[in-house]
Amino acid sequence: VNQLRYALRASLRVHTLRYRKKMPTIHKILADVETSIDEASCHYEIWWALGSANRQHYSEILKSERYGWFLESTQIAHLVAMLMSLARLFDSHEDSSSCVKSLKKVLDQENRHELTQLIEGKMKPHQNLVKRVLDIRCKLMAHTDSRETDVEVFNRNGTTPKEIKNLIADAKQVFGEVAWKLNIRNRSYTTGIHEDSTIKVLEKLKL
Repeated sequence: VNQLRYALRASLRVHTLRYRKKMPTIHKILADVETSIDEASCHYEIWWALGSANRQHYSEILKSERYGWFLESTQIAHLVAMLMSLARLFDSHEDSSSCVKSLKKVLDQENRHELTQLIEGKMKPHQNLVKRVLDIRCKLMAHTDSRETDVEVFNRNGTTPKEIKNLIADAKQVFGEVAWKLNIRNRSYTTGIHEDSTIKVLEKLKL
């Protein structure tokens, strides 16, 4: 019986590896795009939960000598990670499999121009925000610009949490629709679980 189990498992591994090798490029790119969106979303939720509306309610914890420094550093880390995930999603390099540009290129090659137009129509209102995100990534994270301070770069590319939230929501919606039209299982979900989990941590620290 054990030998039969091992044989079945080995057969399944070989089948899985063969499937991955044969996986169409469009499946791979769409999966990577969805990963970028999910990462941006979870980092946004944690960053938002640690700041803004919750700062007054949990001010004692956020400013405490015991937890304050860690929570402040955590919030900054999730802000940076969120911006990096968004920058990866809208990277201008077509050889990056996790970016929108690569996905649109492959869709056009497959004569799915209507899906390219769908993406462009949904993302067009966010063009200015995307430029600002990419500028922050280039000037502060990928390369340090000696002509501007960090504060100057952020001030020049000022944005609001609502803008970022709407960008992530629209990206999830449109790429979910693209996956559905291609009959590909969509991996992106809007859950709010990371924000809820962060609030629960803050509640525990209050005790």
